Amino acid sequence: MKTCHTCQQSYPDDIEFCPTDGTRLAAKAVDAEGQLAASLSRHFHIVRRLGAGGMGTVFLAEQIGVGNRPVALKVLSRKLLDDPEFMERFLNEAGSTGRINHPNVVTIYESGQSDDGTPFIAMQYLEGENLGQILRREGALPLPEVSEILQQAARGLNAAHKVGIIHRDIKPDNIFLTRGEEGELIVKVVDFGIAKLRESSTHTMTGTALGTPAYMSYEQAFGMRSDELDARSDIYSLGVVVYEMLTGSLPFNSETPAGFLRKHVNEAPPSFRNFASGLSIPAGVEAVVDKALAKNRDQRYSSAIEFARDFTQAVSASAHADASEPGPTIKINAQDIEDANRESLAQEKAVQERQAQEKAEAGRRERENVAAAQAARAKAQQEALAHAKAEADRREKENAAAQLAARNKNFQPPPTAPAPNITPPEAAGQSASPWLRKKGRAGKILSILSAGIAVQFVLGIIGATLGVYLHTPDAPKNASEGWLI
Repeated sequence: MKTCHTCQQSYPDDIEFCPTDGTRLAAKAVDAEGQLAASLSRHFHIVRRLGAGGMGTVFLAEQIGVGNRPVALKVLSRKLLDDPEFMERFLNEAGSTGRINHPNVVTIYESGQSDDGTPFIAMQYLEGENLGQILRREGALPLPEVSEILQQAARGLNAAHKVGIIHRDIKPDNIFLTRGEEGELIVKVVDFGIAKLRESSTHTMTGTALGTPAYMSYEQAFGMRSDELDARSDIYSLGVVVYEMLTGSLPFNSETPAGFLRKHVNEAPPSFRNFASGLSIPAGVEAVVDKALAKNRDQRYSSAIEFARDFTQAVSASAHADASEPGPTIKINAQDIEDANRESLAQEKAVQERQAQEKAEAGRRERENVAAAQAARAKAQQEALAHAKAEADRREKENAAAQLAARNKNFQPPPTAPAPNITPPEAAGQSASPWLRKKGRAGKILSILSAGIAVQFVLGIIGATLGVYLHTPDAPKNASEGWLI
């Protein structure tokens, strides 16, 4: 069997999540209370175990340093020690929650780490039971009781919102009902900041990272970051709690955490008329609850006090069938009204500032887009002009090259006279007697003899010519005598 640490119900081993609240089911853990008591023995004396949850265990303990004052000691799981960021944020969150001083908020006395490093929070010990236990036992509650619980819970939330603390996990189990010294009902809001810390941890399980799925606000279900949530997220979750107090049922039901988230985002809560005919809820009361559960947070109440005030007025104005039944005794002092008005004005101012910022941001982005488009067009024009110029230059070069090639192709040079063939005698002889070059040494000798004969022939012609001009009368008639030189 598995147990749900939230509602303390048991289920078969094949079920992973609690069908009621979406908490992951777990087998009974090994008892390590002895070791824990030893590590906390310098500060606390553990009396008994009060309950357990996904984040750790709560004990009734006595705070030794302040006269054994009874405290509810919440000890967180040691597996979260692996996340230094979680530890830092946990300690800071616990310290900031300690700044809330209001009778409708549980008081935190101390937070820190035990000797073995286990983180803990010591808070006011309350005798009574939480609203979840009452609803599971009794179902729908009477209108006067719902009004009283809502008024006190709204005051506690408003005190936290004033110091900038958002609960982020409003649900019946975190609204505790106890009694004062005179038996009057006292409502305490508990577990501030834990939901935000769960989101920072890398070890959390599906269904607990942002709170409890059945009571998550539209923003949480839609996936908005924890640091973007504001007081209106708590108002939505408080509206779910009021819906359950009036009808005895949740506005959305699912068997899985994802199913709860999907319905918070996409579906409207069922009308109160859809329930049993014996359920009599005035239309004015339903309208107030519907406004608290608006999907658009700008259409919700801006403060928890404003939500409770409208609810009280709707209940007071409604006609009751039983005239003997006393109406709700609701106390709203002037300071609460002034706080609500101031909170409403602050919320409206914040909305206006956010809208102005969004408008300015949209204008800036539009100007940037226009400038970027103009720059892109200018760049495209420059690139087009450069491309056209390069293309024109290329075509001009191609045309010039083609014209030059055409001129070279059609050009015919003028005819020229053949150069005179002046060949040296040696070359002439060689040309006339090419066979002499092939005869080797004998050919060379014959060439020399031929040259000598040619020279002698020439000299003979020259000598005969000179003899004619040098002839004297006494020259011999014999030709052979006269030609001797």
